[in-house]
Amino acid sequence: LQRLEPAGGESDQKKREKYLAAANQGLYRLLRLADHLEFADARDQDLYRPAPLDMAGFCRELFREVESVCAMSGYRFSYETELVTLLTVGDEALLRRLVLSLVSNAMKAAGAGGALGARLAKRRGRAVLTVWDRGKEARGVSMDPGEGLGLGLEAVRRIARLHGGFLMMEGRPEEGLRAVVSLPVQPPEAGVGLRSPAGEYAGGFSPVLVELSDVLSARVFAPEDVI
Repeated sequence: LQRLEPAGGESDQKKREKYLAAANQGLYRLLRLADHLEFADARDQDLYRPAPLDMAGFCRELFREVESVCAMSGYRFSYETELVTLLTVGDEALLRRLVLSLVSNAMKAAGAGGALGARLAKRRGRAVLTVWDRGKEARGVSMDPGEGLGLGLEAVRRIARLHGGFLMMEGRPEEGLRAVVSLPVQPPEAGVGLRSPAGEYAGGFSPVLVELSDVLSARVFAPEDVI
């Protein structure tokens, strides 16, 4: 922030914009840390608030935003599904956290310029979400929090469990890592209104930018993009 002191000249203006983007990213990372600590400390009964949800519409909107910020950071992201709608019951905020945590892990594994993606399917009465990456090097599944993987996956497992589902991890040589979340489809009760999926903006901060702030490029946080 000290570097933002104006000194005059066009080149100095570009530097200030660069420093401000980095400062913005730092703020989002602090918000992410505080949010993770609050989540870890919360009780299950205080977290899980299920409501009718169109899982297909939810994923479609969320991954559209993920694809946009990935492209700005040099990642290749793709999402595919044959589902137009998938009515179920779930906690939209928790599911968003689950999805973005898996995307964050996949981006770290893929590396800058790497490829990752997601797929949503329905199999035997369950919603199956797969997040994959094309890791640059063949590797197994690491649970070491020091590698930026263990703590995020623990949150994913917790959220999946609250929804009656589970998480599976699969490492394949030359194919990177695949995370598969399987959740039971619970049709909403008759007469209960369905909420349209929409991004939550607490205090004006995008959940996508907050959760992915540690892997996105600083230019994504330029003032003209985040305001």
